[in-house]
Amino acid sequence: MADLQNLEYSAILVESKKMERDMNHLRLLVTGLGILTALGCQSLDQRSYRLGSIGAFSEMVEYGVKRLALSAALPTAEMDAMVGEAQRIAGEHGAEIWRETDFLVTDLFSSELTDGLEVLLIFRGDTKDVYLALKAEKARLEEAGEYHGDARRNIAMDFGRLLSYPDAAIEGLIREQTSGS
Repeated sequence: MADLQNLEYSAILVESKKMERDMNHLRLLVTGLGILTALGCQSLDQRSYRLGSIGAFSEMVEYGVKRLALSAALPTAEMDAMVGEAQRIAGEHGAEIWRETDFLVTDLFSSELTDGLEVLLIFRGDTKDVYLALKAEKARLEEAGEYHGDARRNIAMDFGRLLSYPDAAIEGLIREQTSGS
């Protein structure tokens, strides 16, 4: 019995060490991304910075920190030049990318951020399907003249949750976008 307990304790200890290592790795990654952001990429070209961000977000998706992550919104020509490398980087983390040319606009973000631009969705599993279903639901509500009030707010809340934002942050973003409406 004592041997079984020691074995269970050892397994828990090993798993705990792995989780601690993974969390330390993520902390370093996020810290590095924050430093690059603070520097305003003065020493990096924009392509390298964007690909580094895709790497960081891909790792967050890999470890379940985010269910869905988004690249910077870019003109088609810039996305064309970057998408192959972005695919390789995401793949290193077991993540997929999908090129979105008609981004889901909700009360989370201003439509001006993505108008005429493309975004890469970074995800694993069925997340793209969930995103597309949410987009279809918004279109259905708009077509029925029902995209207002709670229905509109629910689409924004669901999208924020898909992005793994805490509810308080989602509420704040919605308030910012709708305060002038």
